[in-house]
Amino acid sequence: MKKIKRIHIFLFKYIICILLLFGLTSSCSKGSFTSSSSTNHTDPLLKYAWHLFNSGQKVFATTAAKAGFDLNLTNTWAQQIYGKGVQIQISDDGLEDTHEDLKDNFSYLNQSKNYTLVPPTTTVAAPISSTDNHGTSVAGLVAAVGWNDLGSRGVAPKAHLTVANILAASVTQTSDKFIDQADGSFD
Repeated sequence: MKKIKRIHIFLFKYIICILLLFGLTSSCSKGSFTSSSSTNHTDPLLKYAWHLFNSGQKVFATTAAKAGFDLNLTNTWAQQIYGKGVQIQISDDGLEDTHEDLKDNFSYLNQSKNYTLVPPTTTVAAPISSTDNHGTSVAGLVAAVGWNDLGSRGVAPKAHLTVANILAASVTQTSDKFIDQADGSFD
């Protein structure tokens, strides 16, 4: 369990670093959240996305979160910076490319990599096992389509997604595979 937790923390920190690198978030300092009453959204689960807009909501918990500890994307999105033109690879256990809140941002240009095939093949890498569900969740946090009356919204709701299923249950991880999955023309 500790190994999985370290991987989750690593992936989250990696995603935040990439977003900062490409200017997809403008002010990620804790406590710097500024609420905007003019923020209209049509994503029904966005109100639970405390990492995007933390107003102190409980989000299925018994205690409220501390308001303002979030990614502070209101200014970024107000400038219409949504990740358009950016391609993000989700290196995880697979990605459900047909998910209703992800499919419009999924890139089918043979840039994903399926490590369950020998040799690893450039193709869609959907989850294979019932335990391979983390990559789809991560992809939603990163680039769920925004303003579509479905689910939530990703940090970069107009970015394109690809996947490398390097962490799938049926893949034996080796350093060669990790190096291979990191190679590519991704942002």
